Amino acid sequence: MKNWLFELEGVSFTYPGGVTALQEISLAIVEGKKTVFLGANGAGKSTLFWHLNGLLRPREGHIRYRGEVIRYERAFLRHLRQKVGIVFQDPDRQIFAGTVFQDVSFGPLNLGLRREEVCNCVMEALAMMDILSLRDRPVHLLSHGEKKRVAIAGVLAMHPEVIIFDEPTTSLDPEHEEELVNILEKLHATGKQIIVSTHDVDFAYAFADQIFVLGGGRLLACGEPQEIFADPELLSRAKLRKPLLFEVGEFLRKQGLCLQGLPRKREALQHLLEVG
Repeated sequence: MKNWLFELEGVSFTYPGGVTALQEISLAIVEGKKTVFLGANGAGKSTLFWHLNGLLRPREGHIRYRGEVIRYERAFLRHLRQKVGIVFQDPDRQIFAGTVFQDVSFGPLNLGLRREEVCNCVMEALAMMDILSLRDRPVHLLSHGEKKRVAIAGVLAMHPEVIIFDEPTTSLDPEHEEELVNILEKLHATGKQIIVSTHDVDFAYAFADQIFVLGGGRLLACGEPQEIFADPELLSRAKLRKPLLFEVGEFLRKQGLCLQGLPRKREALQHLLEVG
């Protein structure tokens, strides 16, 4: 039997004013897999994520975390948000203290930890993000990429089991995007449960173990990356395209290569061409 991290059953949500963002979403996220929610802007990805740690409450349906139904009581939500951290798309929505150290220490302080414990949590998180040198830097002097790292460190300092990233590669140049993807891979390797939303099909194809496709607030499909991107009708409905590496792999397979599976990363494609 699979271990479910989250289970959503018939989840619907409507914002004040009558805008329906989620419509009867039912799905299960498998523990241990790198999970990507893929969809165009307005598909409902962010709204769904805000439900996963109780920032929003469904109008209909319910959500389970590790088999327990999420309750909207203060004590339960406090516990849930310690276990499930969210890194917002815009780090300026998440960073507000005077210095990097002060900002990253905010979460552990709210847990009521002793000063020494808070310092250890902060320094550990800064080291993991390779930003120890920024500890005393005023946050308003940080670059966008540095702010992203600080936002992640602020979540890591809480020692969550799950880290949810909302459109993490948005507004990053290629170098910083590659650095961020490496961070996600490293966090996953340490045992963190990683859930990501994106409309970047190339990133989703290279990173995900399982993909959920959203469109118009509905779940359109779920499956492994090669299964998802092999369905042109689905991609059309979701207003998405095939990843470049997927298209290259399809072409090479027609030439008699890639018989054991399409390459999902540049390194794999390069190795295939060198061997071929």
